Amino acid sequence: MSGDALYQLIYECALAVAVAGAPLLAAATVAGLLISVFQAATQIQDQSLTLVVKIVVMGGLLFMAFATLLGPLVEFSRAAFEFAKLKP
Repeated sequence: MSGDALYQLIYECALAVAVAGAPLLAAATVAGLLISVFQAATQIQDQSLTLVVKIVVMGGLLFMAFATLLGPLVEFSRAAFEFAKLKP
């Protein structure tokens, strides 16, 4: 396996992980910011509140969009196995 092909495979892997993980990261960030503003406004200083809300938001997002988020990873896996079959 040449160096260029390996770098291309690593790049495609990183891209697939970023595409699959970006919606989860964005949802967790937005939920964390909203809960932080709520905590600052009400002076609630409970650390577990943000954690529970983030878990619920990410769980709901995974439940609703699991197939869509898994698509890029499945495509990369298929391409990687095909690439491994072709290269000695």
